[in-house]
Amino acid sequence: MEPIVVVEGLKKSFGDNAVLDGVSMAFPEGEVTSIIGQSGTGKSVLIKHIIGIMKPDAGTVWYRNENIFAATPARQTEIRQRFAYLFQDSALFDSLTVEENIAFPLVESLRIKDKEKIERTVVEKLEWIGLPEVRKVYPSELSGGMRKRVGLARTLAMQPEVLLFDEPTTGLDPVLAESINDLIVRVNGEFGITCILITHDIQATFRISDYIGFLYDGQIRAKGTPAEVVRSDHPVLQRFISNSFNELEV
Repeated sequence: MEPIVVVEGLKKSFGDNAVLDGVSMAFPEGEVTSIIGQSGTGKSVLIKHIIGIMKPDAGTVWYRNENIFAATPARQTEIRQRFAYLFQDSALFDSLTVEENIAFPLVESLRIKDKEKIERTVVEKLEWIGLPEVRKVYPSELSGGMRKRVGLARTLAMQPEVLLFDEPTTGLDPVLAESINDLIVRVNGEFGITCILITHDIQATFRISDYIGFLYDGQIRAKGTPAEVVRSDHPVLQRFISNSFNELEV
């Protein structure tokens, strides 16, 4: 499978702290790829470079063989519209209803003016996530799991080619976390969207991912299929995996 996104030699420092120190990773099109690692290793910094929120000190990000950071500002905007980002806290607007939240990027980013088309999209996406009844509800009235699903509906309304997830199951109980992970698999399977996750949920990562990258000390220290990554001899990765699955057994 050809990569849709390639990160090459990415470096980013904050003062004397080198968070990314030459990160290179290819993300195959139409697959689920997860970046795992301990807290504070730079996973969120990496994903923010992929969507262009941050600019690297060195290295680049390629989208379909196009250097994103070398593109004109207008072209960068076009490229970013191919990406969607599900924030860790869903980032819903509390002053807007669920319907208005999902419609917001359609109006503001895609400049869609057809109200009937917007309404159809909102209804369709809410039905897809199984929450058609929350259309007129405000985010404050939703549970954590429901907010995550509405956030996903909003990103899907953008019809992205690449969907990035920032710790999608943080703060959820195991049952809700599994339901969100199952939705990610559905997004990938039904829409063919390339999914990129950053997560510390190792058990789910090995269940739903096609490819995995292990970020440690500023670099990708192991990458490949779940079977290939689990055979890595990197000592920190092995402890990371062992501790996670021991917790599952307990």
